[in-house]
Amino acid sequence: MDLGIENPELALTAPYILGVVGFMYALLITFTAIRWKQSQDAIQNLWKRTLVGSLLLFIVFSSLEFGVEYWGFIVGIFAVGAFREYYQGIKLENKGMQTVGISVLLGLILLGMTPNLIGSDTFAWAGPQGAGLLGLALFVGAFGTWYGYS
Repeated sequence: MDLGIENPELALTAPYILGVVGFMYALLITFTAIRWKQSQDAIQNLWKRTLVGSLLLFIVFSSLEFGVEYWGFIVGIFAVGAFREYYQGIKLENKGMQTVGISVLLGLILLGMTPNLIGSDTFAWAGPQGAGLLGLALFVGAFGTWYGYS
């Protein structure tokens, strides 16, 4: 199947991803036909979530076509949104804790968007694929959390 995708990995996986999405929509249509009279509000909500999720999935996979920097940027935007939703969900009002969390998250996003940075001598201590940077970010996050609550 030729979809006009230049990235070979994405071209290989695209038909399978489209198949899974198509199967999920077929299930959704079947579920809608069976349950429409019993729970219209729930089904309308399910359709809205499915359409938004499909759009977001399309954006993430489209960004892969443009390179790792764009993909990192898009995933970073989603991560910041998820971070915001998480703090609203747990009703965390401590601004210091929010600052620590967003600082670690933005640092990881910036590092993820610059893959050549890991290969420099400055970050040689980070190990293969920058695993040490993830460990450092987790340490800073855990220390900031402990410091914020003490």
